[in-house]
Amino acid sequence: MAEERTLELVKRRLLGDSERTQAPLVRSRVDEIYLKYGIAPDQAAVVERELLSAGVLIDEEDESDQEHEEGATATPSTTSPTFADALSHLMHQAKKLPLLSRQDEQRLGEAIQRGLAVTQTSEMPLDGHTARLVAKAKEARERLISSNIRLVVKLVMRPNFRYRMDVDDLVQYGMIGLMRAAEKFDPDVGTRFSTYATWWIRQAVTRGIHNDGNVIRLPVHVIASIHRFRRTQRQLGLTQGRREHVKLIAESLGWTDDYTARISLLSEMNVVSLDAPLGSDDGNGSTLGDLMADTADRPDEAVELLDIRAAVRSLVDDIQDERARDIVKRRFGFDGPDETLQEIGDRYEVTRERIRQVEAKTLDKLEKRAIAKGLRGNSF
Repeated sequence: MAEERTLELVKRRLLGDSERTQAPLVRSRVDEIYLKYGIAPDQAAVVERELLSAGVLIDEEDESDQEHEEGATATPSTTSPTFADALSHLMHQAKKLPLLSRQDEQRLGEAIQRGLAVTQTSEMPLDGHTARLVAKAKEARERLISSNIRLVVKLVMRPNFRYRMDVDDLVQYGMIGLMRAAEKFDPDVGTRFSTYATWWIRQAVTRGIHNDGNVIRLPVHVIASIHRFRRTQRQLGLTQGRREHVKLIAESLGWTDDYTARISLLSEMNVVSLDAPLGSDDGNGSTLGDLMADTADRPDEAVELLDIRAAVRSLVDDIQDERARDIVKRRFGFDGPDETLQEIGDRYEVTRERIRQVEAKTLDKLEKRAIAKGLRGNSF
C-alpha cells in the first residue's frame, strides 16, 4: 500500500515537472527523484511506461554531467589534496569516454547477459565460441563501468552521503555498487543504465555507511526497516512516539504492532557526545559527562573490600583438608582463572557432582567461621 502511494507520488511529481517546463524531462532529474524516494529499477520501469503513455518524454542527453564533473573535486572541503587529485584523475579518465546512448547500453547489456547465460549453464570447459562470448561480456561490463564512473561521484558528493564518511571510502563503496549493477544489468527491464546503476550505487553506499559509519551498529535488515518506517511516517504525515500512529504505520506496512513499536524506538535513537555542553548560561563550561556517576569504588569501600579479601584468603588458607582447600581456590580463582566443576573433577579423577559436594560442605564451614570472626555473612 505504501509502495503504491510512493509510485503514484513519483509519477505525479514527474508529470508536474513536465507540465511546468513544457519540455521533455532530463534523465539526471528523473534519477534524482528516483533516488530521493528509493525507487528500485523495476519500479522505475513501471513509472516510465506510464509517463510514455501520457506523452511525457525523457531527454537522455544529460547536460548537467559536465557541471558535476568540473565541480566534483573543487567543492569537497573534507577531502585531502591527495585524494582530490586521485578523484580528479578518475573523472578525467571517465570523461575520455563518451556518454553511452540507449542503443549502446542495449548492446552492452545483451552482451553481458549472453556471457552470464554461458557461464551459468555450461559445466564443460569453454570452447572457442563460448570463450569469445565470455570475453565480450567482460569487455561490455568494463565499458559500462568506465563510462558511468561519473554516477558514483555525483551520488557520493550529495550532502546526505558526503559528510557521513570519508569521501574516498564512499567512492569505493559506490564503485562496488556500480560493478554490481554492470553485472546484473538487463536491458529488457526497460530503464536506462543510469537509473539502474544509481539504485545499486545508493544501496552499496548506504550499506557501507551503516556498516562502518555508525557509532552504534545495527543489522542491515533492521536499518532497512527503520528507513521504511520513517518513509511511511512522512507519507502519512504522522509524528513520532504516539501509540495510535505506530498502529497506523503497522497496518500500512503489514507489520505486527510489537515489531513496529521496536522499530519506532530504534528510529528515535540518537548518539550524544559526553562532551556536549549542558547549556550556555551555566558559566562554567559543564558537559554532559560531568553528570555521569563515577563507577569506581569509593576509597573507604575499596579499603573495606581489600580487608575482606585478605580475611577470606586467611580463612581459606586455614582449611585443614588440602584437597578441599585446593578445590575452593580453583573454583574462585584465588591463584589463577576460575575453573569449572568438570575441570576440577577431571584433575582429581572424580565426578563433577563429587566436587560440588566438597565445595558446598567447605563453603558452609567457612561461612560459619567468617560469622564467628565478625565478617559479613554474604562474604561467601
